[in-house]
Amino acid sequence: MVQWLMVFSRAHNKYIIRSGYFTRKSIKTWYETLKKPEWRPPNWVFAPVWTSLYTGMGYASYLVYKEGGGFNGPAKLPLIAYGTQLALNWAWTPIFFGYKNVKWGFYAILALDVSVVTCGIMFAEVNKTAGLLFIPVYIA
Repeated sequence: MVQWLMVFSRAHNKYIIRSGYFTRKSIKTWYETLKKPEWRPPNWVFAPVWTSLYTGMGYASYLVYKEGGGFNGPAKLPLIAYGTQLALNWAWTPIFFGYKNVKWGFYAILALDVSVVTCGIMFAEVNKTAGLLFIPVYIA
């Protein structure tokens, strides 16, 4: 169990490290010039929060994979939905920070919101805890 849990969570956190390349390059040169709401959290909050969220998503996917029989059982469609939301999640950083495209970043976030809710609902049908772990992802 621990080995698979580490695989599912490690994949998410490797992405965080890689996406940091796009983010770090753009924070001071571009992102700081954007008009942002006053309630926006400080930049230093994002790394620990998203590390926690990705760890939670990794654990949720593990629970669904384990309890739903992997890709040969009822977990198949929820795991496909998970892969879709993960791809959209991973695409957002290069779109927004890499290409500095606010408009397409917004569209990616809209698609991501729909896919996160869909994934959370589908996960909850297999494992309630896994579905609940997606609530903070949607809020963030």
